Formats: sequence, structure tokens, C-alpha cells
Amino acid sequence: MALRVEQGSAVSELYRKACAYDMRSERVDGNDVLAVRDAMRTAAKIAREQHEPSLIEAVSYRFRGHSVVDPDRYRDQEEVQRGREHDPISAFAARLMAAGLLDENGKHEIEEQAQQDVDAAVSFADESPDPAVEGLFDYIYANPSDNALEKGQ
Repeated sequence: MALRVEQGSAVSELYRKACAYDMRSERVDGNDVLAVRDAMRTAAKIAREQHEPSLIEAVSYRFRGHSVVDPDRYRDQEEVQRGREHDPISAFAARLMAAGLLDENGKHEIEEQAQQDVDAAVSFADESPDPAVEGLFDYIYANPSDNALEKGQ
């Protein structure tokens, strides 16, 4: 969890690993909202029309630890601050504002709506019943008989 990809993989450009599966792959700037959108559109089109998978490596910066139990003490705070300077949400908002497509009021409305959506999703999750233990292995394998084997059936 605390390793840089260069330390944990012989091939640090992860998209290159797709060639082992004869799969289309692409590396994209994960901080560029439009570049990610375009890459995903292409991958979706290939999946729909050619029934082929794609691997997209969207390179971005993780602002926090990997999970709630990861205190993220292994990174220098200056590095984290430099990463935050390339926040894709802020960068895209600035791009829209520079193009005259968004003003401060519109930005504020979007931010409020996004927070309401997150709050509603958290409430839904908190209020939903826990899933049944019996369904733990459902949909793990493409073949339903393999799922039954996991359940001991």
C-alpha cells in the first residue's frame, strides 16, 4: 500500500501490461477531465462495437491515504501540496470559467448539489440493511456453477 508503482512493479507504466492479454490500452492524464472522458468514450465504443476490453491508466495524484485506516504518513507534505495544485476538479472549473461557461455562482451551485448528492448516498448506505452472508460469493465468477462451488453446493 505504501509503495510507489515504480517500487512495486517491474513495469511502472501499467497500461503496457495489457499487451500480455492482447488488449488495447492507453495512458491518459487523470487530472485532465476531458482527456479522461475522451479515453473512456473510445473504450466504451470499442467494448460496444467490437466486444473487446480496454485498459486505461489514468495517472493522477491520490490526495489522501488508501483507506480510513491509512494515516498517509509515508509521503512528504510538500509533495502532497504539490499534488493538490493539480486537482482535476479545480482545474476543470477554472477551464470552464476561462471559457465563459461557468461563473462563481454556477460553481457554488454545482458544489452544493454535489455535497447534497454525497450526503444522500451516505444516508442511503447507512440506512440500508447489511447484505445477507449467504450472498457473499455471488457474482464472483462468470460461471454460476463456480459460484455454487464456493458456497459448498
